[in-house]
Amino acid sequence: MKRGALAVALRLLRYRSRTRAELKDKLLERGYSPQETEEALEKLEQHRLLNDKQFAYNYARDRLTIYRRGRFLIGLELLKKGLDKELIDEVLKTISIDEELTAATALLASRSRSWQRLEPLARRHRALALLQRRGFRAEVIARLLKSL
Repeated sequence: MKRGALAVALRLLRYRSRTRAELKDKLLERGYSPQETEEALEKLEQHRLLNDKQFAYNYARDRLTIYRRGRFLIGLELLKKGLDKELIDEVLKTISIDEELTAATALLASRSRSWQRLEPLARRHRALALLQRRGFRAEVIARLLKSL
């Protein structure tokens, strides 16, 4: 017996927050009709269990502070999750350069011990590559590289 789309969506949300697009894809993937899927998503939004805006803000904060990611990479990850470009821009504007600088500094500090035996130039190259991979702004990278 097939469970209802709403029940499946609730079960998926129990594990972690998801965007509307992610839930829609999961429900359609499991064979629910587009109409049944849409009804379930609307019901979740009415009961405030599904909110893309709140998801985006929380996701960006977590990625910045816990996972030490930069604005660019956070934006790409949110785009992959099916969020609107306008919403992503709105969320990224809330990340100040100081917050990003703090996250990047903490990231480099976590690597400093393993890099301490490296030549200064090699340390600088590794720092640059790491910060670029993590999606930090050029301004943040430039400031930190000056202090190395």
